[in-house]
Amino acid sequence: MKRTLRPHKGNEVDAVEGIEYEVRRKDGCISVEYDLYGALEYLAIPATTAREDKRCNELWLHTCFEIFLKELGDHSSSYLECNFSPAGTWNVYRFSSYRKEMEPAELVRAPEITVVKTGKIFSLKAEIETAGLISEAAAIDAGVSCVVESLEGKLGYWALSHPGEAADFHDPRSFEIRLSAEDAHQIH
Repeated sequence: MKRTLRPHKGNEVDAVEGIEYEVRRKDGCISVEYDLYGALEYLAIPATTAREDKRCNELWLHTCFEIFLKELGDHSSSYLECNFSPAGTWNVYRFSSYRKEMEPAELVRAPEITVVKTGKIFSLKAEIETAGLISEAAAIDAGVSCVVESLEGKLGYWALSHPGEAADFHDPRSFEIRLSAEDAHQIH
């Protein structure tokens, strides 16, 4: 069952009618699927490109789909930020704590990104292997979010929740999905 992301108050992108998501944890991977509904012709959604080096920085400055992952049980406040662009570019960063010591995370393999555009729906699915990033036995708190850019360059922010005044996807209070090792086959 898909669930709905909420726009941040003062959202600047009226062409978006809604964004739904679904998260799965299975066989050492996290997959997240987004469905963006609206007047797509008014949104800056880059076309998928065939590039060898698909890891890019600052994807959040334009249309970008994101998931934040925090392993529970480790006694640190470290977490991962995973960014997926409709262009097929991506990045995964590790933070030592809230917005501190950002560095690219080492991955076993690049995330798989699939995009489909049909009528008023843009869908992006990303799968990331978590080996070396998160223990298979650990529970995970996750935050799902996205940035959508209008053709005029205005940005809108969607997330599970917006606990602060400003849009802040790093806020641990917005990591509202619990993915346990035992329910690795459930959809959230």
